[in-house]
Amino acid sequence: MRDSESLYSTMAAASAAWDAHHGKGYTMTPFELAQAFILRPSIEGGFVIDDGGPTMHGVRQVVYDKYRASVGLPLQSVELIAPAEVSAIMRQEYWRPAHCASMPTDLAICQFDAAYNMGVEEAIKILQRALPVPIDGQYGEETARVLANCIALEQPRAPHGLAQRYLDARVTVYHLIVAAKPEEAQYLDTWLRRVADLRTYIGGLPT
Repeated sequence: MRDSESLYSTMAAASAAWDAHHGKGYTMTPFELAQAFILRPSIEGGFVIDDGGPTMHGVRQVVYDKYRASVGLPLQSVELIAPAEVSAIMRQEYWRPAHCASMPTDLAICQFDAAYNMGVEEAIKILQRALPVPIDGQYGEETARVLANCIALEQPRAPHGLAQRYLDARVTVYHLIVAAKPEEAQYLDTWLRRVADLRTYIGGLPT
């Protein structure tokens, strides 16, 4: 079995176990939970060639080339990406820059998925729209402060409330994209289905 297939099998099994047991007794980290969602076959679980070029598990060839060069390794096809490389790229390029570790698990998963799908700056803009704070795509002091306040005040009273508001904001952004670029309408159903799947996924998290 190729490394990439092994990665998908491992994370798909973890995701299925989470779905079956709704997290009871499980100790998967927030990053692992987010990764398990993204690596589902219906999300980013395979090899495609799209507008961004060759892509494996959501990692584009250009991103993979940048990563390999940064660690002194020769360039190769993204189809050959190893499980450890996928995880390293996810952490370095999306999880950390999007500040997911500073968020409750459900919101962290939403933020990470948006960053992985739309880019870190756009994910931060969605977060800012949901809070709400001025939208500039930068995770600055005001965004961090308002987020911390929202977590402290809302999370105990309305579990998943902030995460659901984030997903509402993401849906709004998708519709704004289509309004500005009608040619993107062909992707809208796929985008909205991804958000709907994510709503179901975080709904199974313990509160």
